[in-house]
Amino acid sequence: MSNNNIHFLPAEIGNLSNLEVLVLGESSNPGNKIYDLPASFANLKNLRVLMAANNNFVGFPIVLASLSNLEALDLSNNKLEELPGEIGMMRGLQSLNVMNNQLTDVPVELGTLTKLTQFDYAGNPFSAQIQNKIMTLMTTGTYTEPKVIKSSKKKSSSTRNRRRGR
Repeated sequence: MSNNNIHFLPAEIGNLSNLEVLVLGESSNPGNKIYDLPASFANLKNLRVLMAANNNFVGFPIVLASLSNLEALDLSNNKLEELPGEIGMMRGLQSLNVMNNQLTDVPVELGTLTKLTQFDYAGNPFSAQIQNKIMTLMTTGTYTEPKVIKSSKKKSSSTRNRRRGR
């Protein structure tokens, strides 16, 4: 169904309960213009591979979190701004491609995906700290946010006096 200028999928797609592979877009072609998936997508319990690159997803389609048998997910070249913590429910996920989106962080639940062996995330505006977080999550499965130490510098007496109107 790739490269057809499709804007949405009908709810009836949920009737394809034996569907195992669905290609809505590939990184090598223009894809479609899909921006969300219908709730009935949750009925695709046998879906193993979803290729949805080059579409118009801004938000992660949360209905995907209910697809515990999904093994490969390609959401590259979209406009994703966030991966939700619910991604941790996708226990069967082995390959996740979110290259070339607008992601600035990843949830710690990414570390709970013990079968995930390939995580492609290049082309997102990640800071060095977030890239470190990704590497830690992928190697250890856990991550603790660094503590911010506040400075406790004392204000000079001239600064205090100016604020009091003296």
